Amino acid sequence: MEHSSASAETKMNENSIPSIPTVDYVTVPFNQTSSKVGFVDVGPREGPVVVALHGAPGGVQDFAELYGPLADRGIRFIVPEFPGFGRTTVEDTSAFDESTLARVNLVTNFLKVLNIKRVTSVLGHSMGAAAAFHLAANSDIVKSVIYVNGVGFSPQGNVRPYWLTCLWANLLENSWTKPVVSYFLSSAYALKGYDTSKIPMGMNVGIISVSRLGFEKHRENISRVKDRRLPVLSAFSKNDRLIEWNLPMEVVQFLETPDESISWFDSDEQLVNGRRIDNDAASFPWAVVFERGGHFVHRSHLSIMVTCIARFIERVHFASESQM
Repeated sequence: MEHSSASAETKMNENSIPSIPTVDYVTVPFNQTSSKVGFVDVGPREGPVVVALHGAPGGVQDFAELYGPLADRGIRFIVPEFPGFGRTTVEDTSAFDESTLARVNLVTNFLKVLNIKRVTSVLGHSMGAAAAFHLAANSDIVKSVIYVNGVGFSPQGNVRPYWLTCLWANLLENSWTKPVVSYFLSSAYALKGYDTSKIPMGMNVGIISVSRLGFEKHRENISRVKDRRLPVLSAFSKNDRLIEWNLPMEVVQFLETPDESISWFDSDEQLVNGRRIDNDAASFPWAVVFERGGHFVHRSHLSIMVTCIARFIERVHFASESQM
């Protein structure tokens, strides 16, 4: 097994995102080829395991704020990066089709290589939520789901009309049309006010990925998680510009989350309704909704999110240990 390390990297923006820890690399067999997976692994080896799956585009830097606080809480926090976003590579790129299933299969093999036999929770952010629910629905080693600013049952506004996103994806996969489409998309982002010099790496890969998300299968997986009575912690904001808040709210309602188990926070991080986050007697599913916070509530509301995740993991870990 190849296992190497890279020096610590730093990703900074207007909000001064902290440095990420050392990125390790491990070779993972995948679909008759192999992938060199870049990942971050922090926290005590014997601690409850949380595996976080990023969106598209995305990467290990998306969880930079969580590494230190969760490790300090005794949680082993592992974040693999998917191919196409800067660190992870696949020997035969045709073997990885950017679908949700491909991501799940890669993560499954990755966990086997690391000899991870129990995952207390899989955290899915943004489009990573589809892979998180899929993994939890079809794996006996995953005990719960943390659903953060996640995709819902239907396409969000920034990929509608969905047929057009699928068309762009097909054109991006054609070597003849890719340069023209890439230029057009970059111009379109500029017209919408984006600084194209700051468009994240893997934006084109992200378009292909969302075209292969499989929304119907996503619904089936969430339904299976519900039927298996796996605990779910949901968190999102009402001013998310990428995924409208009614989409994850629909998932929260589908999971039959009681009104008293939804914690509503205002713009000043004051609890205005619902469950207190220090209520150890409350049950799951549990949802935390912020008035503001954008697409990264674990970044904009770090203290609250760390507390929620730590309490959730403590409860799930205790329950799964007692059932052994």
